[in-house]
Amino acid sequence: SWVLGGLAFSKPRVIAFGFAAGITAMSVLFLQRTRLGKAIRATSQSREVAMVCGVNVGRIHMLTFGLGSALAAAGGGLLAVIVAIQPEMGGVWTFKSFLVIVLGGAGNYPGALLGGLLLGLVEQLASLFLTTQLSEVVAYVLLVVVLLVRPTGLLGGRQT
Repeated sequence: SWVLGGLAFSKPRVIAFGFAAGITAMSVLFLQRTRLGKAIRATSQSREVAMVCGVNVGRIHMLTFGLGSALAAAGGGLLAVIVAIQPEMGGVWTFKSFLVIVLGGAGNYPGALLGGLLLGLVEQLASLFLTTQLSEVVAYVLLVVVLLVRPTGLLGGRQT
């Protein structure tokens, strides 16, 4: 493991973090800087307007599904480096993904990043002061609090 100050980081986690940060940066750049990324964003905002502008919406839907599947596979591959793989493990990660979307705001990419960082910080602080099992409960409580206080997420949902 690597030690930075008083913190110790395992090599697989640092490598997985580096790959995840790189994939995230490439995804953002792709969506913001390329013509295909612009077509994806246009189609997500208004299918009809994108069609009027000459975007092949069916093709964009297929490409977006493929890209989303590839990103999910990359996330699963990075996760496999850190935790043991089990057939029933998907439920926990699906809930955490849903919680990140709710925390940040649906359709809000920076919000999802903020939601993921907040969830990780809250869970780790809860497991530090409580038990690991109670840190899962804290995640559920966080979900309920955010839905009660700010139903559109911390940074708000997608504006239409």
